Formats: sequence, C-alpha cells, structure tokens
Amino acid sequence: MNIFKNPRLLTLLAPIVTLAIFEIFIFFPKSFYYLLILLILIIVYIIRQFAAFSENKKIWLGYFIFPNLFIISSALYLILITSNLVIQLIVFAAAGFVYLYLKHLYFIIIKKEDYFPDVFKNISAFGNFLLAFYFFSFIFGLQSFLNTPTWLLALISLPIIFLIINEDFKINAIAFKPNLFYILINTLILSELLWSLSFLPQNYNVIGLVLAISYYLLINLTKLRIEKNLNTSNLKKYLIFGFVCILLIILTSRWM
Repeated sequence: MNIFKNPRLLTLLAPIVTLAIFEIFIFFPKSFYYLLILLILIIVYIIRQFAAFSENKKIWLGYFIFPNLFIISSALYLILITSNLVIQLIVFAAAGFVYLYLKHLYFIIIKKEDYFPDVFKNISAFGNFLLAFYFFSFIFGLQSFLNTPTWLLALISLPIIFLIINEDFKINAIAFKPNLFYILINTLILSELLWSLSFLPQNYNVIGLVLAISYYLLINLTKLRIEKNLNTSNLKKYLIFGFVCILLIILTSRWM
C-alpha cells in the first residue's frame, strides 16, 4: 500500500510532520502563513484518507475542524512567547495532541473495535481547554502589543468561540440544531466576559487562563444540563473548582 494512503502510517507520520513544521516556523518566522496552511492541508488530507476506508465518505467533514483550530491557536500563541523552553513545550504538546487525536479518530472510523469513547472525549476535552487558553491569550496579546480596540477583539472572537463550542458538542455527540440555543448563549456569555476582562490590568496569560477556566465550567455545566444530569451537587463541585482555580491564578499572577 502507498505510504501516503496508509492510514496507520499517516497517523504515525502526522506528529513528526507537525513537529518539523513548527520547528521550521520558529527558525524562519517569515514562513509562518505558508507553513500553517501546509500543516492544515496535511491534517485534512490524512483525515480524508481515513474516510476512504469508511462507508460514509463524508465522515471526515465532522472531524477536520477541531484539530486545525488547535493547530492554528497553538501557532498564534507561539507568536507571543519569548521563552525557548515554553515554545518547545507548546510545540511538543501540539505534536502530541495531533497524534492522540488522529490515533483515536483512526479507531472511530476504521478500527471500531479498539475505540473507547471516554478516552477520546477526555483527550478532546483537554485539547479544547488548551485551544481556548491559546486563543484567548492571543486575543489579549493583540490588545497588549498592538492596542487593538476591544470591540474588534470581541467581534473577531464571536465566530471562533461559536466554532470551539460547536466542536466540543459534536465530539460529545450533542446534536447541533436542538441545542443551538445553548451554543449561542455560551458564545454570548464568553464574549461578554472577554469584553469585561479586557479592562483589567492583567497580562494576557492570566486573562486567557481565567477565560479558559470559565469556558470549561460553562461547557461542562451545559452538557450536564442537556443530558439532564445537572443537580445541586454537580453545580457546587464545578463552581468551587472554578473559584479555587481563578483565585489561585489571581494570587500567583505576578509570576505569570
């Protein structure tokens, strides 16, 4: 079988290619856009090759957006970072996520007997949290370094937040049309929170992390509500967790 059509080999090659492209970008920043587009096309190609082994040839359309959103947000966040150690951690995290995502997608589409839904959901949940953190931090980085108007940041954020929430719902098998109301409400809440936090004198990492935690809380409470599992105990657990995390971030913000 042609190596470029072998889904298992493509799964193994994808993180290596991701790592290589990110490293080239670090040393040749002027190639940023070209390399980012190239990596997106490679990820799309691999997922389409998976679909070739499925009865539903259009199944790839449901899975290609999330990993590319993660890649784009990772690349954008790298622009703000000056520490070589942190840069390398982000790069390896991106390559690791690509591997884990494609590995489990391979199980979903091709080798269904090895697919464990809870593992894939946990990997995706962690990826979604990092995606939210990278994206929100980049948005506030624009405000810090380029003095970008707050209204423009909020406007840019609206469709991206909508996409991130929709992808999270899709991975958790939550139907789009019946739950569009929840996606819109959460998008508006996070956009409003973004607008409000933009006036705080904190650096972009602190605000990005606060917003990522807020996203995590909102999405998980919403999923519990949709699944009719939301109760006082769950609500208290998530609110206490969120409060403690945000308090710790604020108390340690001088070192971030």
